[in-house]
Amino acid sequence: MFSFQKHKKVIFSIIFLIMSLFAAIFTCSAMVYKGASTLKVHSNKTARGKTFAISSALQLKKFRQKKKLPSLGSPFNPDSWNNKTANLKKKYTILYWSKIRGHVARLQTKKEYEKDKHVWPYTYVGENCPVQCELTNNRARAKEADAFVVHSRLTDVWDFPPFEYLAPWILQNNENPVYTPAISDPRVMSKFNLLISYRLDSDFPSPIYPMPTLTKPIPFKQRLGNVLAVFSKCEVVRTEYMRQLMRYTEVHSYGSCLKNRDGLIGLYGQVNGKYVFKDYKLVLTRFYKFSLVFMNQDCDYFVDDRLYHALDTGSVPVYMGTNKIDEFLPGNLKNSIIKLTDFNSPKELGEYLNYLSQNETAYNQYLLWKTTGFGDISNTTIGRWWKPKYPLFCQVCMRLAQGGLHAGLDPDVCKPRTYLDWKLHPPYDSSSLLKSTHTKQKPVKILYICAFAGTVLTFLIVTKVCFTFKLFSNKKFRFIEYI
Repeated sequence: MFSFQKHKKVIFSIIFLIMSLFAAIFTCSAMVYKGASTLKVHSNKTARGKTFAISSALQLKKFRQKKKLPSLGSPFNPDSWNNKTANLKKKYTILYWSKIRGHVARLQTKKEYEKDKHVWPYTYVGENCPVQCELTNNRARAKEADAFVVHSRLTDVWDFPPFEYLAPWILQNNENPVYTPAISDPRVMSKFNLLISYRLDSDFPSPIYPMPTLTKPIPFKQRLGNVLAVFSKCEVVRTEYMRQLMRYTEVHSYGSCLKNRDGLIGLYGQVNGKYVFKDYKLVLTRFYKFSLVFMNQDCDYFVDDRLYHALDTGSVPVYMGTNKIDEFLPGNLKNSIIKLTDFNSPKELGEYLNYLSQNETAYNQYLLWKTTGFGDISNTTIGRWWKPKYPLFCQVCMRLAQGGLHAGLDPDVCKPRTYLDWKLHPPYDSSSLLKSTHTKQKPVKILYICAFAGTVLTFLIVTKVCFTFKLFSNKKFRFIEYI
């Protein structure tokens, strides 16, 4: 019969052993939790459900190894379109199914298109399309649609077309993945067959970056200021770069970020019911030698119209953004901008801008294209976008007639920029980058050492207790009694 008094030493030793094992497991778990990457899932509520984004660098690496993310391939080129293999007998109807930022997609008229071919979302087909083509926003015509178009923002993208109509789905996107999480979501991207995007490697490249004009800039000596900055959204890294740059050169900031000048109408300012911010900005930009053209993120191919504003007015762009920027500067534009990547610090950049602001000959080298022209840009993707042979949605119909759809699109992943990406000290830390990197690693190393020592010590204590209570009878364990 079991006797507690007789076996209590054995019982207590077993309990102690179990508790010690739990302590060792807890210690090792803490070590793994602190030292290794973890998967953080961000949930964004939408009308149709939730989207999830992988934020762990380790998990993202595993995801890419599992499925390599290739580029989308060659964009559609109307010049190489083969009408002999296309189905020209059919009329193609494209239905813009979703709303755009909560509003029904507005279709452009011929007059609006001829006035400005680069008004987003470019909803014009044209009258000379080689394919019978129609674009509509009437959902009642869903049965006759040959393709559905959906806008990529979260407020719109989950409003999927009816699944029973077996027509291709086309995604239209004009914002980078950091601010448009749907295009990083495989569950969303796998449902679409074609992509209209700012990316120059998408099926239908359509960046919000019109062709700058050759308008003669204001003479060097008549410029009223040195560096112009207009940012309404204070992304932390570009704002910090501008703050540090202000120490070494004069920067006039008219936007809400580090504002030190008044006189420019607000981003959503109206005159007679018309938004005029960009018109006023173009006038102001002409009087500055340089413009800070800092994109809101560094995602591949993301370039917006602030680059156009600087180039068009003859204010030399000081550029922060995607490293694929050269593809947006064809022909003689290749030497028209100043890249932050060519400088080791805001101080070095500021000193260079001060030099150019006092040296007219060196400064004007960046504006040579204004007098020499663009050169031959016809064989470039951006050149074909600037001078389109057919309107955007006519090209979509041409592609539908020719065939060749994707069986789903690859997710477009982009990590937010960091201070280290642009060689910046964080504003809250005056130490060197090397030192700040090491201080982040020290706690992890100490935790590893403590965890290892704690595990060894726990093992020795448990073994000693077991031997004391004669749980081990084998002589090879006898050395423990001398510990």
